[in-house]
Amino acid sequence: MENKLKALALAAFGFATIGLASCSDIEATLPENVDNAPILNVDGIVNNNMGEIYDALVTAGDTNSERVLNNVLALYSKGLFGEFYGEGGMLEAIESDDGVKAYAAAHPVFGEGDEAVENCRAFINHIIDSVNEQMWSIVENSTYQRRSIFLEKEFYRSQVAELYDLKAVESYKEVALDGEKDYRDVEEYFTDMYVTYEDYIERSILPAIYRDALVEQYIIENNYGVLGRSYARKVQFIALPNIESDENATRRLVTSYAKLVLANEEADAQYRDLHFLDRLYKGYITDPEELAFAQTIYTDAEFSPIAKTDDTVATYRGTTYGDIAFDYNGLSDDRNVIGSTTDFTNSGAYTKEVGLEIKTRETVATSHVTEGWYTSSGLSELASSISTRLFKITVANEVDREGASEENAKGNFGWYVNGSYYMVPETYESNNDVPYCIYDKDSSTWYIVRVDEAVKAPKLVFGGDSSYETMEGKNIYDIVYSVAGLVSGTQSYRDAANQHYVEKMAISYHDQTIYDYFEATFPDLFD
Repeated sequence: MENKLKALALAAFGFATIGLASCSDIEATLPENVDNAPILNVDGIVNNNMGEIYDALVTAGDTNSERVLNNVLALYSKGLFGEFYGEGGMLEAIESDDGVKAYAAAHPVFGEGDEAVENCRAFINHIIDSVNEQMWSIVENSTYQRRSIFLEKEFYRSQVAELYDLKAVESYKEVALDGEKDYRDVEEYFTDMYVTYEDYIERSILPAIYRDALVEQYIIENNYGVLGRSYARKVQFIALPNIESDENATRRLVTSYAKLVLANEEADAQYRDLHFLDRLYKGYITDPEELAFAQTIYTDAEFSPIAKTDDTVATYRGTTYGDIAFDYNGLSDDRNVIGSTTDFTNSGAYTKEVGLEIKTRETVATSHVTEGWYTSSGLSELASSISTRLFKITVANEVDREGASEENAKGNFGWYVNGSYYMVPETYESNNDVPYCIYDKDSSTWYIVRVDEAVKAPKLVFGGDSSYETMEGKNIYDIVYSVAGLVSGTQSYRDAANQHYVEKMAISYHDQTIYDYFEATFPDLFD
């Protein structure tokens, strides 16, 4: 078969040709007759010639050739999906319906008509979420934190040192970490994030996201069925270890919460978010209305109250903050008294008040809740006995029984309780009213696992009777991109996608080293 690639030039979207050696981010082909040309007009400089520099940058192993591949894939993806920044870019388009319509019309990859608009909207939101997730990982990086506070200035300075062109910031943010926050809240931690850090996002984050988008698109176009076979689940679950001082305390708290909140039709729906149970476990609640409701649960769970003081808020023994407050309130300022401020001062490094503040922030920053879309390979935080059951096909069938009569709401794998589906263990006592409070003996941890969505093939069929298109509150495009994002991490799909797009690009090679790398990486294209 004639070589499919070597003789052809790129014909791609806004750039007439990409000689792999002609882009600003890709190493240049060494010009003829200048191999020994000096770089600097100074005598005595070692390796001061074009040949030495070229060999160091391009020919030393596969790393640089792989970078060429990555750069080309990112450029191709940008040509396919469009720019993120700039006039008419994704970030601007998503601000209005007209903007999304115009963007969809300008990029045929999204299809035609109203479906193209919805597809485009979901894709842009997917890309924005991906950027936010990467920026959120920065917030979670302890390098830029001090005492559970994210310091924007530290991150800003480090990126300026890396020669990113960041916009000026007059007042850097210092925001305390909160265990209930996630990537959706990331802009709270940065000053005008998408403007200030445009160059960093454009050069450090987006290339990988664009390459991932290519893999996802390849799967959607060429292996769509794998999405339905992924058994992807959208979940929210909480994992609460036994409290050391009272091994039954966590059980009492979890079951009281289940009875008084999850199973109580009159309970405020906002408290069914498992973050509220996490706040109960941590014991740091400052909202008066929420605290008043929490008191009914603590009382039922037989937790002992700790009164508010000048330094501590009202709380309960056995909770994380409650035990901190109990120890703190028992301290004496007299260092001759046993049990003085040592634990709160880091051996005198700071005052006990500062120590209390540090421990309080650490408590608030902690989260025992996990939520989002997952496949079976991505839930290491969940006990294996529960995870194994979660990804059974029966769960997907039971999740689809929402609204069933009470006698049919109790499945073999989960129960519907006030409109939400919760996992139950394989065996439990027949008189257990809240079997969805699951105890894992191996980890001495209590779990509640809510399944918000369970993917199966018929629900992903466009135009099908059981399609997400027919379900209120479900957007099939959002779900497709979420699941494709999970599946795209599989190396075999990445390899297949890369080969697919390299073949489509029909690259002309100007460098033997790059050619050799591509031939070794995609041998089927060089038959």
